[in-house]
Amino acid sequence: MKRALPLPRLKPISPQRRWFEKVMAAIALLNFGLVLVDLSYIPLRNVYRSVIPEFAEWYGRQFKGIEPHPFTEGYLDKVTAVEDLVAAGGLFAPSTEALLEELRTTSVDMIDEDPFQVANKSGTLERIKERMRRHVESTTGVPHESSKEAFVTFWSSDYLSQTGYQPQITFFNEELRPLIETNYFRGLGFNGKPANNFILIDGIFIAIFSIELLLRILVLQRRYKGLKIWDAILWRWYDLLLILPFSLIAPTWALLRIIPVIARIKQSKLLNLEPIRQRIISLLISGVVVELTEFVLIRLINQLQASIRKGELAQLLLNDSSQPSQYINLGEVNELSAIAQQISSTVIDETLPTVRPQIEALLTYTVAKSLTRSPVYKQLGHLPGFTNLTQQMVQELVDNLYETLYGSLSRKQPDPQREQLVSELVQQFNHTFRADLQQNNGIEKLEALALVWLEELKINYIRQVAAEDAEILQERSRELYEITQITPQI
Repeated sequence: MKRALPLPRLKPISPQRRWFEKVMAAIALLNFGLVLVDLSYIPLRNVYRSVIPEFAEWYGRQFKGIEPHPFTEGYLDKVTAVEDLVAAGGLFAPSTEALLEELRTTSVDMIDEDPFQVANKSGTLERIKERMRRHVESTTGVPHESSKEAFVTFWSSDYLSQTGYQPQITFFNEELRPLIETNYFRGLGFNGKPANNFILIDGIFIAIFSIELLLRILVLQRRYKGLKIWDAILWRWYDLLLILPFSLIAPTWALLRIIPVIARIKQSKLLNLEPIRQRIISLLISGVVVELTEFVLIRLINQLQASIRKGELAQLLLNDSSQPSQYINLGEVNELSAIAQQISSTVIDETLPTVRPQIEALLTYTVAKSLTRSPVYKQLGHLPGFTNLTQQMVQELVDNLYETLYGSLSRKQPDPQREQLVSELVQQFNHTFRADLQQNNGIEKLEALALVWLEELKINYIRQVAAEDAEILQERSRELYEITQITPQI
């Protein structure tokens, strides 16, 4: 039988190799950063144009096939020509009037044809229309429901002369021109999709990582004789994400390169990612624990509600111990009876002796109060020493009564007659209790109240506790992480 080749064992990394790994990790990180820039360029083009306008224009032209849209570019050129004509011949010159007429027609065409739609910027056109409509309304005092009417009014010599030519041109150049300039035309690539030449940049990194992967495979095959090429590739499987041309296939898939980037950074120790990893794990675990706890508690309450609806509560309360039941009893001990016996023993042996002075004081006050209200006491109360004699009699009566009752309860020796009386009392109590529950829909009322109470418990308690537990768990995770960072490792 052919023996399987052993997996390559990790060896201590030399300083020279450590530096090589760091350099390659830095290159992978740079490549991923460029991927993020490329993927974010179109949705954030306006931001890039405001922050780094020269780079934004160059990148869009070279790698995204972006060119100024002919319609909007021509529109802005006409506005510039109007400014030149007004400066040369005045606002009411024939050439200026003719160009203003073209601007009015072109403005209406811009609204009807929506040249911004090609760049998915129809929202920008809506902002332009709204700004123009409000501006004309504010300067003329006449409501304009149509943005077309507002543009036609704006590009008229009468309006520009009455409201001031220079303020109106300044408004257009500051408020509307920047929005119109954001429109663009983007050509199509060979695959029929919008042009994307990021492969010109990404191809350099693909070539670098392909050569690196090939060298790693050769080193592994030289070190481990007989190692197949596919086994060597699987040893560095995540590097395949760095050499696949995602920009030609599906650009968004290039985000998967975060996997080899993180792996290389961790292996080369280029950056310390442990704090970030610990925070992410703690947040995920705390969230999962809270959600799981909330789910289990709600599931348990739902199960109790289902059991009540099935009548299991009524069966438990009305079930006769002498009749067979589906309830599974573990062992021969009746837990409820044992609990009741333990509670009664604790009350008799521990609680009653402790609170005896308070019980005797209450009994003495009650008996003395009843005695003073009797007719005999009122007739003899004026006799000398009768009051003291009465108090002594009451005290002795209470002491004897307490000793008799407590002595009978705490008696340790068996008393068959007493046990028989207690057993008859318990049986009669259970029988009467069940009979009373069955009367006047008592068990149905208990079930309805129990269902409502459990529902209130879910709504008012469990979800609030879950929200508090999430914060507590996250805070506790943070504290534990900080402790592990300052505690010396042994």
